[in-house]
Amino acid sequence: MEKVLTIDERKVTFKADGATPLRYRAQFNRDYFADIISITNSLKDLNTGEVDLSKINTTIFSDIIYLLAKTADKEIGDIFDWYGSFDSFPVFEVFGELQELLLSNMQQSVKKAKKK
Repeated sequence: MEKVLTIDERKVTFKADGATPLRYRAQFNRDYFADIISITNSLKDLNTGEVDLSKINTTIFSDIIYLLAKTADKEIGDIFDWYGSFDSFPVFEVFGELQELLLSNMQQSVKKAKKK
């Protein structure tokens, strides 16, 4: 699944596919699903107002955003150059826009065989 967003007046394509968790592990040496669960729990706490912002690992947001962009466009350079190519980058706003893409990647797509 893909999604195109306008960031800093330019179109950026993001893509999630079956290899996203593997790429994430290879790129950042962390478990994709554990990080998604961690930030999901942090966002729930944020919505209730019961969160210590210093305990939210914002690097996870940036890493996931970068990986989804890199998956869509293999020509993107390293993470520092890519983020540095923007005058400003609203990480939390972009991440919010990508939640549907992330969830679609995590949904079960294998159908169980019917028992006879």
